[in-house]
Amino acid sequence: MKLAAVLSTAVVAHAAVIDTAAHLEKRQMMNLGTGMASFIANAKSKTTTRSPFSKQDLKPAVFPNAKRQKVIWGPFPLQPSTSKHTQTGLKLDAQSDVLEDIVTGLCTNCMVLKGAAEVTDKEGKRLDLASKIYTHHVIVANFGDKPITRSPVNGATNSCPDGQKPKGGDAAGGMMGGMMGGAGSGHSHGRRSPQAKPAVPANSKFSIFIGQGNEGDATIFAPINSTALKSGYWIGKDDKIAATAELINYDSKTQDVYITIDVEYLPMESRPAEYLETGISALQYLQCGTLALYPPKDRSVTYKSGDSIVSKDGWIISVMPHLHDGAINLKLFLNNEVVCNSKAIYGKSGASVNGVEWETIVSYEPCSKPIKLTKGDKMRLESEYDLTQHKLRPASVEGGEEAEGMAIAKFQYAVSI
Repeated sequence: MKLAAVLSTAVVAHAAVIDTAAHLEKRQMMNLGTGMASFIANAKSKTTTRSPFSKQDLKPAVFPNAKRQKVIWGPFPLQPSTSKHTQTGLKLDAQSDVLEDIVTGLCTNCMVLKGAAEVTDKEGKRLDLASKIYTHHVIVANFGDKPITRSPVNGATNSCPDGQKPKGGDAAGGMMGGMMGGAGSGHSHGRRSPQAKPAVPANSKFSIFIGQGNEGDATIFAPINSTALKSGYWIGKDDKIAATAELINYDSKTQDVYITIDVEYLPMESRPAEYLETGISALQYLQCGTLALYPPKDRSVTYKSGDSIVSKDGWIISVMPHLHDGAINLKLFLNNEVVCNSKAIYGKSGASVNGVEWETIVSYEPCSKPIKLTKGDKMRLESEYDLTQHKLRPASVEGGEEAEGMAIAKFQYAVSI
């Protein structure tokens, strides 16, 4: 369904995940901002915490010199599909429910190199459509005293055919531009969009630690097999960690679910000065003011964004595409050279649509080689969709109308503080 990236506002350049429904109305966008503000306010005011259901030390999978920890919290009861669903929190779908809590038990005074957050059963096994559960997004936020950074890449251009106005009057372009890269970073047909209103004030102690959608790929905070730089996500001993998830239960019965966080980290007495600060941002393809893409059913099509300008020196540590079913790949260009070609990996979902087993994107080929950014560089993305190979996701498990496509390149960046 929908995920993508609630990305850093112009003043809080850390990103949260927001899969804006590509055709969101202005009212829905306002609800999105209200939902993020509500999540932040609830987390800051809450005095109770949730202890781990279980905790396990594991062998690291990516960084051999790190420690690895898998922590599970729950159970969280998920309401039946036929019930009245919650209307508060960071919510995008009318049929979904939102879970959120302050969680304890993660490592502290640690530099996280890799992190993943998923909705699972009590054993830590990921829940998906085979379990009649769909995850819109899981967001893990840190309310500690972390430095505020700005993304080094501004939002992408957005053009319309002559005489055509952006859907929603620049709503999508303005929101994503203002939330992702700096003042006035999004624009349409050669003019700048209005800057989105920040969801939180600049002095808020708030950053996104992990933001994931249904694909479930991990977030990489440090370069893999490279000594070009040192980076990571620092969790201090007094930091408050909050988790929220938006889920759809397709079952007519209540289901208990759990939130699982898996991290690889380096324990340290204090934050080393030589480590760059990390954050999450994104480039997105906007088609005349909307994120919604409706590819032709009989042939391949490649969507090409405009250039985004690098505003300061830094690095891209890893690229995490957000595509919808039907997509083939996502390419990232730096000064017209391909620096990332991430192909969508499809697998069986365990669900059937109109009697046919539905294949869905389960992962992506990684782009984990560090990309050096210099002020003035130009970045853009391309994404191929081919519905003759893979169909768009239906709007419901029962079938019916098809959902839209999207082309978003989330990325983890590292900058000096």
